[in-house]
Amino acid sequence: MSMATAASLSNSIFTPSLPVMQIDLDTSQQAINASVSIATFMNALAPLLWAQLADVRGRRITYILSIPIAILATILGYFSKNIAMFYVTRIFQQIGMSAVLVAGSGTLSDINPSSYRSQALGYFYLGYQGATTIAPALGGVIADSLGWRWTFIVAAVYTVAIFIAMCIFMPETMDPVVLKANRAKGVKNPFAPLVYNKYPFVLALVLQIAFTVMVLYIFSVIIPRDFTRVYAFSTSQIGFVQLFVGFGFFVGTWCFGVYADRTYGTWKAKRGGVSIPEDRLRSTWLPILFIFAGLLVYGWGVERATWFGVPTLGAAVAGAGSQGFGTSCNAFLLDVFPSRGASIIAAANFLRFTLAALGPLAVASAESTIGVGWFSTLLAGVNLAAWSGIFCIIHWGARTRLRMEPWRSEVRWDAQREVLFAAGAGARREKAGEEGSKALLVA
Repeated sequence: MSMATAASLSNSIFTPSLPVMQIDLDTSQQAINASVSIATFMNALAPLLWAQLADVRGRRITYILSIPIAILATILGYFSKNIAMFYVTRIFQQIGMSAVLVAGSGTLSDINPSSYRSQALGYFYLGYQGATTIAPALGGVIADSLGWRWTFIVAAVYTVAIFIAMCIFMPETMDPVVLKANRAKGVKNPFAPLVYNKYPFVLALVLQIAFTVMVLYIFSVIIPRDFTRVYAFSTSQIGFVQLFVGFGFFVGTWCFGVYADRTYGTWKAKRGGVSIPEDRLRSTWLPILFIFAGLLVYGWGVERATWFGVPTLGAAVAGAGSQGFGTSCNAFLLDVFPSRGASIIAAANFLRFTLAALGPLAVASAESTIGVGWFSTLLAGVNLAAWSGIFCIIHWGARTRLRMEPWRSEVRWDAQREVLFAAGAGARREKAGEEGSKALLVA
């Protein structure tokens, strides 16, 4: 959790200062927004390398190699003189910190049973969102008193402290047998994890996650801009707005994680104690509704220049939904690919962050063309429509998956096959029996 906090702090502590940074770095709104998109794309690309290392050489060595890169890049942020130098800072920050999310998910998969995995991921992302909650407010105060450059120094000092603690106290978490088998296979092409996206259920899931993640990255650039333009807020005031929005992320991550595990447990009991990973997704309808409603409230609240609390609440609700949705989906992927946790998260992250990176680039032109109200409405509609793919996975995904390799031939999935296909055969026999009885009565 502490490493997730460090990763989030580096990403969000400077966001209230984006309008000021635009002036200091002598650049355009589109260019400063592009720094968020560039970092998001690196979140997609870099984990492909780290995931291979985490699954083949272990989680601990991955942290030890990656985090120092992020620390050095964060220090470089203090010395940024122009937008190009700031881009370099953000690229290497994300190269280093992106390992925390993929290796961290793998670590949680190593040490937690499937029945607790959504909640464990919720706690992990609670650390990530805890920093997202506090960092903008802290960054706003630092920027107003010392200047935005000092936000990078604070982030670097905190990350160094967490890194030292990790080196001292954190052991390797992978099962030695699994680690030995993975090492025997060796490190392959770093793009090898992308093969997981060939499965239709993975692709449908990742596309939906991409739209929900896009909401978060759009908020990171749109809130400072809108609250400066419409409400004339200072940098520190914007930071406190993001503090409240981040609190929504924080609550949503935990609450939806608990709700997801309870829903999963209910369906497990209905199936006689057999776990079906697709049942995790049955809880995702609620966070999607939160995203839809929150985006509408935010967009039209800003468009109509209502009291600032209205769009703030809308952003918090949408953010809570986005985080809650991602928790269930990540747990599902870890259940379906149990021995390659880091690789499947990296494969999913590649598509989700590549697509999500487009959001901040579109904000400036969309606001000037159709307005923030209609832009938010469009984004809300896309998220709601994309959930149709999740609906298909919930109702038909498990049977389809169990007819595919490797699930068709691996013994570990026998109980799922027995429950799903036996239940289907039993229902057909029962229906046939009822029809036969009716035929006899008619005769």
